[in-house]
Amino acid sequence: MSLRDIPSDIKRSVRRESYYGCVVCGTPIIEYHHIEPYHIVKCHEVHNLVALCPNHHRKAGNGTYSKEYVYKMKQNPFNKNRDNIRDDFMLGDYDKFKFKIGSNYYENIETIIMVKGKPLLEFKKDEFGNVAMNALFYDSRNDLIAEIKNNEWITYLKPKLWDVTYSGGKLKINSDRKKVLLEFRPNPEEQSIDLKAKLYYQGNKIDITPDVTSINADNEFGIHFSNCTIADAKVAFFIE
Repeated sequence: MSLRDIPSDIKRSVRRESYYGCVVCGTPIIEYHHIEPYHIVKCHEVHNLVALCPNHHRKAGNGTYSKEYVYKMKQNPFNKNRDNIRDDFMLGDYDKFKFKIGSNYYENIETIIMVKGKPLLEFKKDEFGNVAMNALFYDSRNDLIAEIKNNEWITYLKPKLWDVTYSGGKLKINSDRKKVLLEFRPNPEEQSIDLKAKLYYQGNKIDITPDVTSINADNEFGIHFSNCTIADAKVAFFIE
């Protein structure tokens, strides 16, 4: 086993104990640091691993931070007393953006999904002419697990989550090993959003996958959309 071969279940345990962020500053962009160097211990164990952002990982690695300090932060991570983690992103010029979500395109539409008067997914033009994305992601218990406010994603730590990962600009939230509640990555160069999500709100369920968008697919009135272009409307999907 090499330095790079940290088992996925050990990484998940390290993420969970750090509340999905750097133990020093809380940022969700993390790396895995061996407190006792790997070349000495030659193994990967949760008690010797800690989640650090690249900047604090460098400081722990070059001795700026002592092992005692890193152990102390591991036991009392920055996010322990916070209710969320967050980061921001850019999407580009509103007038050039085509809003590809899943396999569907949305043109000149502000609100993609509205349920009982509440917009769950919308795109607006900000004061600089750029795209401002807003979204609400509820689970089946109507707990708000994550939201996007003007291009800043926020993941809440109070709902019971199995795992949260954030790497390469992609946010992924799992309720268990095989159930993805939200997978999100902006692609401004391709003028699209990679979005896989299960959106719930007051008894309604919207599934967004790379292939199809389904609304209340489990009942007889469920509908499915794929490879469509929806244009020139105030709201694409309105559910009462």
